[in-house]
Amino acid sequence: MDILAQVLDRVRLGGTLLFHFELGHPWNLALPARPYALFHYLSRGSATLALEQGQELEMSEGDLVVITRGEPHVFYSDRRAKPLRIIDIDRSSPRLGVIRHGNRARPHATMICGNFTVSRPLLGSVLELLPPVLLLKPNADGGWLEAILRRMVSESALERPGQRVALSRLTEVLFVEVLRSWIASLSPGQGGWLGAISDPHIGPALKLIHENPERPWTLSATSVTAWGSAARSFRRASPSSSASPCIVM
Repeated sequence: MDILAQVLDRVRLGGTLLFHFELGHPWNLALPARPYALFHYLSRGSATLALEQGQELEMSEGDLVVITRGEPHVFYSDRRAKPLRIIDIDRSSPRLGVIRHGNRARPHATMICGNFTVSRPLLGSVLELLPPVLLLKPNADGGWLEAILRRMVSESALERPGQRVALSRLTEVLFVEVLRSWIASLSPGQGGWLGAISDPHIGPALKLIHENPERPWTLSATSVTAWGSAARSFRRASPSSSASPCIVM
């Protein structure tokens, strides 16, 4: 089994869709801090994402952004527009209805929002390796994203048996695909041990460590002699992974 699958198999990853917006210019959405990661998919139109520390990102149709630490943020087409605070929206119904905001005469953008939740702390180490804001642009293989999210929207539209489980599983698939896309976008030396997974030399060493955690994995001379290529490869991983074999285990 590959390393990413081994790590994710040991955690409880869940989540769901929260909102489906139709937004007519001018519009402004204010999202408060949350104790989980949030994702937003801009299925149509454009928007500006403003973060609490002042950073702004321009988003266009097909972009997916993940706020990995759940920090406060704002989406808008016009910053001067009166903001709709997400906490003011009534979510008493479990069904995902369309929320219209801004000029209703003509929707300018549509956006799907949800969260990733974790019930075991191990995944915290994975989320902490991601940047606070992860922006994924559409690519040639981007059809998976639209397909997963549209399936989640249709699943949320009606109350059916097993709905919660179905949404949780779809969210798991979405999160794995987000990780894959992010890892594929990294330059050599980026992304800690997640980025090192795809390295042709470091990846096999990490795989050996995960498959044989009972072995005395150290970078000592004895370990280099005993485990040869794995230890030598991990020395090369150290600058990018910022972790020893013991920490990885």
